[in-house]
Amino acid sequence: MKTELITIDSTQLPVIEWQNVRVVTTETLASGYDTEASNIRMNLSNNKSRFIEGIHYFNVTGEALAHLRVNNIYAQISNKARAITLYTEKGAARMSKIVDTDEAWSFFEKMESAYFNQKSLPNDPTTLDLPNFLDPAESAIA
Repeated sequence: MKTELITIDSTQLPVIEWQNVRVVTTETLASGYDTEASNIRMNLSNNKSRFIEGIHYFNVTGEALAHLRVNNIYAQISNKARAITLYTEKGAARMSKIVDTDEAWSFFEKMESAYFNQKSLPNDPTTLDLPNFLDPAESAIA
């Protein structure tokens, strides 16, 4: 589990990884999408058929929640919380479509680049051991 922060629009987001997937909390989505957390929860409830647990979100309870609470120092999770919903990139994208505001679309796009896609590929194809298709000879050999 990583314990770091990423800044988007002067807001620091805790990096949370669950089952080796980067996820965000309901509160993070609400803040970034400029809405209330209760609206995000209601949207999930009203559109349950569009969200698949384990693909679009994780519902964390019990010992797993206690483990998350202890091991991620930046994600402040209340001791009173009995469950927490964590959204994957796909889930956050779907929720931005449901919220459908300029703020939601903009924030998701920034999260997509800065938070979810933390790995960037080099621009030089030869560093990936791929042929340089811009070179006619290498292209012909390939």
